[in-house]
Amino acid sequence: MYTLSGFIAEFDKAMVVYKDVSYFGPVREDLIALTVQYSQLNHLEILIRGYDDDVRSLYEVPEVRRWINILHTRWPDALFWLTPGSLWTSLLCLNPEMHKRLPDGRLQIALDTDHIYEQFAASVVAGDEVLREAGLAEDLVERACDQALKNLSQMFDRKQLGDYVVVHPKDGKILTYRSEN
Repeated sequence: MYTLSGFIAEFDKAMVVYKDVSYFGPVREDLIALTVQYSQLNHLEILIRGYDDDVRSLYEVPEVRRWINILHTRWPDALFWLTPGSLWTSLLCLNPEMHKRLPDGRLQIALDTDHIYEQFAASVVAGDEVLREAGLAEDLVERACDQALKNLSQMFDRKQLGDYVVVHPKDGKILTYRSEN
């Protein structure tokens, strides 16, 4: 198991259903500030409450796909910050043509890795720009981008929540940001 610096953010079903992405803005600002303060990429593990009883994977739920798409459109760097597990869910939300439920109930996933890499690369470019504008030194921006690319590689290797834990860089504790809803 390895450790990723960052935190967990919980979003509830009502936010997703009502297309409310306002809470993501402050979460993203905290990620940027922590990355600059600690000179290393800080990660986000996204949890969405309210779908525990749904047999579908989050990326099969239309309103979750729409919500992730809104996040990605509003903040092109959104994928840059994500842990491997959250990347998996988000990229499958953004690319519903890459998965389908078979008649026997099994899930079939056929990844177009070139397309995924293009999407992710665009997010890395946006994250690079955000960190430069925030004043992070060029060599540290490059290191953050390398870590983001490593997360993508880990996502392809694991295809699920991996063998990692996300801890806050200040005290090394698991910290979960929760929406007020």
